[in-house]
Amino acid sequence: MKQIRDALEWFDELIHEIRKAVDMTRGAASNAVLKSNDNEARLLIEQAEAMEKCGKQVETLRKEWASIKKISLPRKYVRKKSGALSGSRLKKGQRTPEKEFVLPILRVLESMGGGGKVKDILTKVHQEMKGKLKPIDITPLTKDGKPRWFNTGQWARNSMVNEGLMKKNSPRGIWEISDKGRESLKKAQSV
Repeated sequence: MKQIRDALEWFDELIHEIRKAVDMTRGAASNAVLKSNDNEARLLIEQAEAMEKCGKQVETLRKEWASIKKISLPRKYVRKKSGALSGSRLKKGQRTPEKEFVLPILRVLESMGGGGKVKDILTKVHQEMKGKLKPIDITPLTKDGKPRWFNTGQWARNSMVNEGLMKKNSPRGIWEISDKGRESLKKAQSV
């Protein structure tokens, strides 16, 4: 079952990233010890241990996920060749609307110096919007496993370009804020 394999790959990637973070934190702790900064070293070691504990929990969760037996899903939950779920058209209000993405996108673009790669921008937008996203936003929308919020963010960008809030002729894969977008962000932040 492809979804289970995809999730296992995500778990593996997360476990790898946690291990990297632990190694970096332990390295920083070693440097703090060398500089005789015992308090900082102790805090970093505690942080690394907490990360390792979390990593072990993720590894356990990965094992549980891998043990899930393949089941036959009802037809309405089976993906079409396009990657969409059969009958997956949502009713209005079920997902977070595009307009909710506008300010987070503008804030992220501004914080990144005015532009950046789509994946980097949307990752930061996701972090900023975690509390606003609805459960349906996190479900995969396409065959590649990208969640619905990712697609909505891209549609929001399209609307923002049409409104002049983002530059229209940015290089492929790059999003850039426009002067109008900066003005709009300033107005929103002053309210």
